[in-house]
Amino acid sequence: MKLLLTSAGLTTDSLKFKFFELVGKDPKDISIVFIPTAANPETDKSYIQFDLDNIKKMGISKIEKVDIASQPLSDIVSKIQASDATWIAGGNTFYLLDQLRKTGLDKLLQELIKDKVYVG
Repeated sequence: MKLLLTSAGLTTDSLKFKFFELVGKDPKDISIVFIPTAANPETDKSYIQFDLDNIKKMGISKIEKVDIASQPLSDIVSKIQASDATWIAGGNTFYLLDQLRKTGLDKLLQELIKDKVYVG
């Protein structure tokens, strides 16, 4: 597992460089599963769009938005397996953990991303 943990996404050139280095692909070839679930209970979700816009500005167009609170586990698993990176956006971490446990993804996530990049 390749971890890239930030408090505000990939907002600097050095973080973007590190992300590309970890993924090891050209931006046009990178696929990301973007999980905005932690933002569900928040009133201001503008940072979700900020992250998505920033990812697109990096030249990445293959972005699969996956809300684990509303999609079947089998769909979530297959999308993570097919991606190069899993990006879990910020928000209410208690809500996120609750949804991870309810879906069973909490028990699978570490194995699913063992050969991928995790951004959070």
